[in-house]
Amino acid sequence: MTNYNLNENIFREYDIRGIVEQDFPENFVYDLGRSMGTKFLSLGEEQIGVSGDLRKSTDFIKRSVDFIQNLIT
Repeated sequence: MTNYNLNENIFREYDIRGIVEQDFPENFVYDLGRSMGTKFLSLGEEQIGVSGDLRKSTDFIKRSVDFIQNLIT
């Protein structure tokens, strides 16, 4: 198990929020994508929507170590 030393306030009731450069190390984003994909697949989901806003960090999250690819593998 990896210890990310994360900001304890990033996890919200309805989403995950934080300052990308400070709160989301690349290995965390990678593992988050893998764990979310595993959970969705175990629930029988066949489609996953990924969205974002116009902030520069949206592209970082989507591309970070193939976040979207990890959702489906």
